[in-house]
Amino acid sequence: NSPLNTYYFNNEAGLDTIKNCEVLNGSLIIQGDYSLTSLEKLSNLRHISGYMVILDSHILNTLNGLQNLEHI
Repeated sequence: NSPLNTYYFNNEAGLDTIKNCEVLNGSLIIQGDYSLTSLEKLSNLRHISGYMVILDSHILNTLNGLQNLEHI
């Protein structure tokens, strides 16, 4: 068993690094502050093996982009 990674993002440019990912082996932490307006770049994501946290994302108005997420 390999340890799970933690992926931390605070802007949309960071989400570019996993935009084609369907399975995330680890946890996803998104702290968008005032720079993250969309989660659309996560629309390919189907499975997160760890946990997911979205916090302090003040201008994120919708969870669109997570519609294909089946398991956390």
